[in-house]
Amino acid sequence: MVKPRGAMIAYTLIVVYALFTIFTMNTLVKAESLPSGWGDILSSFEKVSEQNDLVLYADLKTGEIAVWDKKNDNVWFSNPPDRNDDKIASGFYKVSLNSQILISYSDAKGVVLNRGSFLHCVQRGGLSHEKIENGIIFKYDFVEDSITVPVKFSIGDGFFSATVLTDEIEEYADNRLLTVDLLPYFGAGGEKDQGYMMIPDGSGALIYMNNGKIKAGDYAAPVYGEDAGAGGLQIPASSAHLVTITSKETIRLPVFGIRKNNAGFLAVITGSASRAQIRASVSGKGTSYNNAFARLQYRMSGTVLLTQKEFSERKSTIPERLSAKGTPFEVRYFFLDNNKSDYVGMAEKYREYLLKEKQFKGTVKEGDIPLYVDLYGYVYKIKPFLGIPVERVIPLTTLEDVRTINEILASNGIKNIVVKYNNWVKNASFKKIPVRAEMEKKLGSAKEFKELEKELSEHGASIYLCSDLINVYETGYGFSRYTDALKSVANTPLLQVQYALDSAAVDSRVPKWYMLTPMKFNEFFSRYTDNLMKLDTGNIGLDNIGSMCYSDMSSFGVSRTDIPGIVERVLEEVIARIPSLMLENANAYAVPYAQHIVGTPINASYYDIFDEHIPFYQIVYHGLVNLSMPAVNLSSTPEYAVLKALETGTSLLYSWVGRNNEELFNSRLNHLYSADYRLWIDEAIANYKKVNAVLSRVWTKPITGHTKLAEGVYMTTYGDELSVIVNYNSAPVRVNENTIEGLDYIVIEGR
Repeated sequence: MVKPRGAMIAYTLIVVYALFTIFTMNTLVKAESLPSGWGDILSSFEKVSEQNDLVLYADLKTGEIAVWDKKNDNVWFSNPPDRNDDKIASGFYKVSLNSQILISYSDAKGVVLNRGSFLHCVQRGGLSHEKIENGIIFKYDFVEDSITVPVKFSIGDGFFSATVLTDEIEEYADNRLLTVDLLPYFGAGGEKDQGYMMIPDGSGALIYMNNGKIKAGDYAAPVYGEDAGAGGLQIPASSAHLVTITSKETIRLPVFGIRKNNAGFLAVITGSASRAQIRASVSGKGTSYNNAFARLQYRMSGTVLLTQKEFSERKSTIPERLSAKGTPFEVRYFFLDNNKSDYVGMAEKYREYLLKEKQFKGTVKEGDIPLYVDLYGYVYKIKPFLGIPVERVIPLTTLEDVRTINEILASNGIKNIVVKYNNWVKNASFKKIPVRAEMEKKLGSAKEFKELEKELSEHGASIYLCSDLINVYETGYGFSRYTDALKSVANTPLLQVQYALDSAAVDSRVPKWYMLTPMKFNEFFSRYTDNLMKLDTGNIGLDNIGSMCYSDMSSFGVSRTDIPGIVERVLEEVIARIPSLMLENANAYAVPYAQHIVGTPINASYYDIFDEHIPFYQIVYHGLVNLSMPAVNLSSTPEYAVLKALETGTSLLYSWVGRNNEELFNSRLNHLYSADYRLWIDEAIANYKKVNAVLSRVWTKPITGHTKLAEGVYMTTYGDELSVIVNYNSAPVRVNENTIEGLDYIVIEGR
């Protein structure tokens, strides 16, 4: 059928108009979907997802991504947009700047090689993609290396997510994947940018962008600490006092952050955090950029000692049989409002995440803050008897001593005394695993303990019987080194050693010991809890389980990935029977189960690359859980105790013994120097009253501000109630119209 000429013209016009309209609309959509000022750079990108205020773009040819935070009008790139102008980067650094992931792997001969996705994947034709709801999956096929790593980029409810899909990683030859660096230059700052990287080392630290510390080592540390199962951890006899004798701290929180100019984000490692490393570097070291990122330790390596013909020992490294398969490695990036992009804003965002996503419920109550008294029951020591050396029980703090110390404190008006009672179980002070929970008779009886606990409760005080079931020094009480001890990759019991601080050599004076394998946590902690319940106490203290994360690399062992879940299940069962739990220096996954966390760090490690130490850990948890600092009397700067407590919002802790203080010398409790309570109790009372007068008003409030006002001068704000300015200098300082005397503080009402 032939259409009339007029109809044909009209039809043609309609089609042209429709095509024009579609083209115009597409052009408008594309224009509207691009943030102002970034059109040229994003011209090769495609919008793949938009959720509320976040838009995700991807370059399908290179694997690059960009995220537009429309609320704050900031664009965050996986790779620096001006990286081609970098005059420093060369070789593999140049490859790194163009890559979204970096990998390392071991070949059939055990040689470790590094690869970048740009050179060894994209330019080798190994990049493919799959669009999914809310994002995109890039499959990085390192063709020549026989390894494929898929990474999902997506937008969630208020965050951008980057996830290594560990279950879909392929190793289709003899090469074995070791690590994956995820978005190593996401949000990196250049030479002209101002800001910092926030690192949760210890209490927290800042690395200033462009700080000029090119001779300092890059920062690299595992989340939740070194893995004893890999032979990477040697600790003192009591990890509660680790911070008093070494400058190295541990990452307790699976987060890091970047503030660049007035913009910032907090990155939370939400999947396989226990296999993560946090790494950071500054400009001038390989590239012109300042960056922080998370590394996935996909496959770990264990270390064993081999005896040579000459009876010397040689270390040998063997890769673990397990890998990170099973749990995706996810990092969520929460973009901060421009007016809250500092480290306090980062801490607030993480706190918000814990309350919302993890259903964290605080246990802090209003009233006087706790005064923590860390007491030690007894220690074994060799003593002569009729000229023969005999090992004897030396009482250090009996139940009667606990009563005396409490009465002195209570008579001085201190009510909320929290006693941490250590080394009280018979045959368990650096000997057998304390599952029997039987009171050493030289300290008192079970009946006397119940009477003491009742008296303390009447004064408003409490006592926590604390034990360490992780470190085991002798077999017995159901513990066998063959079935219950942590094993190495060679399937042999992994002996732990202590190193001398002055020489870094193994301290031959300290006997080697075992660690309880995580596969037996539930069995032994259940037995201990059952026996402790016979004392009819509502409090329990567990040392080390909340602060140590280690794998069992034997043939039938357990991956480090599973440790947080194992610990959580153990703690759930414990508090179901004994409701009030005390932990020491706890990792993030253990914190929600505790009412008291003692020994929280008040500094970061003293690494050269760090510029500032901040109370990030305390800002996150203040007002949610009761926190103490490390022991004041074991600190190298006890004169700062009050100032540190007020700045960080933590309570005071003192480690004491009630008698036989001189017997601590050359004992397994040798670290308890200056522990005679009589030398410290008056100062403790005075210091506590100063701290309590301020913090009791805001103990349930969040920390809403922390600022360095001058060198050695800091201001902390608690809720809308008050601010405290502390001066660590010996000379007075003047801030605005306020004068703060040397080693003193002032309180300012309101914000």
